[in-house]
Amino acid sequence: METVPVGEGVYRWVYEYLDELHARGLITKLHLGTKPYFRGEVAKELLSLREKIHQGEISVSWPEDYLLEELENEFSSEINELKLELNSPEDRGPLKRFSWGSDFQEGSSFKPREKATFRETFWPYAKAQIGSNFFACTRYMIDENLAQDPDYDGKIWRGFAGDAAQAYLVFNLPYFKVLLGRERIAWGQRSTGELILSENAFPLDMVKIQGGWGAFQGTAFFAFLSTLATRNSSGEVSHINRYLSGHRISLNLFSKVQLGFSETIIYGGEDRQLEAYYLNPLLWYHGAQLNEKRDDNTFLAFDFNLRPKREVVFYGEFLIDDLQVEKKSQEDKEPNELGYSGGFSILDIFGFHGTELNMEYLRINNWTYNQIEERNRYLNRKKLLGNPLGPDTDNFKVSLAAWLRPGLKSKITYQRR
Repeated sequence: METVPVGEGVYRWVYEYLDELHARGLITKLHLGTKPYFRGEVAKELLSLREKIHQGEISVSWPEDYLLEELENEFSSEINELKLELNSPEDRGPLKRFSWGSDFQEGSSFKPREKATFRETFWPYAKAQIGSNFFACTRYMIDENLAQDPDYDGKIWRGFAGDAAQAYLVFNLPYFKVLLGRERIAWGQRSTGELILSENAFPLDMVKIQGGWGAFQGTAFFAFLSTLATRNSSGEVSHINRYLSGHRISLNLFSKVQLGFSETIIYGGEDRQLEAYYLNPLLWYHGAQLNEKRDDNTFLAFDFNLRPKREVVFYGEFLIDDLQVEKKSQEDKEPNELGYSGGFSILDIFGFHGTELNMEYLRINNWTYNQIEERNRYLNRKKLLGNPLGPDTDNFKVSLAAWLRPGLKSKITYQRR
């Protein structure tokens, strides 16, 4: 029931390897547009893939086998639990596990005529699992890079900033999981960056429900955003409450087509509390907003991932912030506030195992993510919840990568922004 942290350098390779195995037609059941993944669901996919290889149902090249082995090492404890559950359930006994430790990442930068910089990030953690239906995680981030961020206004101690990256409880119920606490989520296709909920945003303090039924997966949450400080004419400071709700449904069709539909809404105001109609995952938020005559900010998004054949993938995402349908007022004359991205990947080019050509384009119109009311802007702790490039952006990128040997990958990228 533990999640794989999304948006962190120490775990980015996990998502990259899984994406590559999906493009190669080997990983087929994970819903790529809904992150983070639960470690158990990843382990189940890896175990199924290894069994198909052993039974001769599929064959893999050396880069594919290397990717699988690295992921199996990362998820070895979950894979062993699954094997024990499948082969010897009577020997499993009550599951009680407690672990603690720290992840570490070193970042360096070398630029001409500038002093080289070295910055460290630590993630000390403590985790506990009791039985198969309860999991708890506390994981802090101690980061030199965050301390240098001009938008960061928290405490800095000896050049480091610190905050809880994860702090959650997970309850495993018969048809869905419930997560209570702090976690980072990302919805959309992971190209230049998701449009509706980005892995680059700060983690959210939330209640999240996620479940799957056959080809369908549904996710819904409500979260508390950073408050907005205001000062009245007498100089007194008050804080305006801000909230974020979201729901998403994704379909995995024939293991070749994945479709995702997402909606989020930001709302708030002085003395305003959580609204019941925005806590209902089955309601259309924009329709509820219109009926309640509230000046809130809604976002709709559609994303897809299409793999017509093994080693060929097309993907894209389309975001609607504000679409001008009527022309009755001055505000209706604003440009449409939209974002869209699309691209493709081709692997094993001309039969060379381990090669990949990727090309993609992203466009975000001006005014997107913005709103006249500051409380409704698509921000949390001064950082965008959506794509980090922000509005009024065009970005084109093409890259060519190749695995030269196990553990060594070379990549050249051209990008114009």
